[in-house]
This record gives sequence, structure tokens and C-alpha cells, in this order.
Amino acid sequence: METQIVLIAVAIALQYSVFADDDNDDSPCFKRFKRLRTPLLAKIEAAREESTSFRQKYSEAYRDGRRQDALGHAASAYEADLEIHRLSREVELLARSALKATRDETSLYISRLPLTHAREAFERQMIALGFGLQRTVEEIAYDEQIILDSPAGARYAVLYVDKVLGGQPWGACESMVAQDSEWSHQYASVTGRRFELGEPSISTKPVLWDRYCRRFGISTNHGGAGGAASGATRTGGPA
Repeated sequence: METQIVLIAVAIALQYSVFADDDNDDSPCFKRFKRLRTPLLAKIEAAREESTSFRQKYSEAYRDGRRQDALGHAASAYEADLEIHRLSREVELLARSALKATRDETSLYISRLPLTHAREAFERQMIALGFGLQRTVEEIAYDEQIILDSPAGARYAVLYVDKVLGGQPWGACESMVAQDSEWSHQYASVTGRRFELGEPSISTKPVLWDRYCRRFGISTNHGGAGGAASGATRTGGPA
């Protein structure tokens, strides 16, 4: 568990450092960069504190069984995490313009996806899996619930099914995943079976719906995407 915490802390430091500790360059352009960066770093720190606060409130609501409160705190923490990511991107763009840094140089400091509560929950399980760390049933259940309650939960639920559960369906996530066309399609792909609950959503995207129908041998009588619920029939393929 100690190793796990250290690794996560390092990842967070790398993602949001955005040159914050680099005091070795006294050139005029770098001094200007640091001056322009200062208010952005202050906003990032404020958003971090906000995220931490809402995550703590989420934990308390989860422990007390206050489901609606937990969902509200999860949404608020997610918004704060998005703000951290947005502001960090602003620092990255500032570095490119003020320091003439390249995308390859600056993108090392900011990951493509925000470091949300759901992402951290998923990565904790991946780290435990990779390093053979033992986690309690309670710890696993808590992180699974974080994923289920997150506005970004569909993505990490599908990744969890794929990377942690080995493609085994996870019934608890299906009603949430079914609301998203892309992740419904991915869920069917990683489980290797038709995902009927998500078909109405998948069918709103013609390209995804065509791939899905071809993979699972589905013929439809509605002439295209958008009518999965009204007439998809099976013609063959894997169950």
C-alpha cells in the first residue's frame, strides 16, 4: 500500500508541476514566463484544494450512506479536476509561446486526460494488480463506487472491465455506460458480447452502429442507425 501511494503521488507531481520548481533559468524570457504563470498556479492550487475538499465530503457521504450527497460531491470534485487540467493546459500553452517550447517538451508535464477521482480509483487498482498488492474488499468496493458515481465513470468503467476484470461483464456499471454511445460500443468490444442495453445509444452513431452490427451479426429493419430499440435482430455471430 505504501508503494502504491508513493507512485500515485509521483504521478500527480509530474502531471501538474508545469515547471513550478524550475528556478535555474534567470533569462528575461523565463522570468516573464514565471511572472505570467504565477496567477495560473494560484488558481490551480485553489482548484486542487476544492477538489480535495469535495473528495473528502464524498468519502464521508459514502461512509454514511448518503447517496445523493455523494453524487453531488462527486460531480463537484470532477468539475474542480477539469479546472485543474484546463489551467494546467494554459500554463503549457504559455510555455510554448513565451519560451518557444515545443509540444513534445511541454506535453511531458500534462497528461492528455484530467486526473479525476475516477481515474485515480482505476489506477489504484491497476497499480495493485501490476505490483501484486493486496487490497481489502472494502477498498476495492470504495474505488468501484467512485467510478460508478463519477461523471467520467463510463470511460473508467470500461477500462476497469477490460484491464482489471479481464473482459468479464460488470453489471453495476451497465446502466451508466449505456448512456454513452462510444463507451457502450467499447464495452461490447471488451466483453466480446452484444450489449443490448447500450444499443439505443450506439445506434445514434452511424459508424459505430455499423461496426457493432457487423461484429455481432445484427440485421436491422430500420435502414440505418437510430432504431436499435425498434428492430434489431440477430443473424449470427458470438453470443
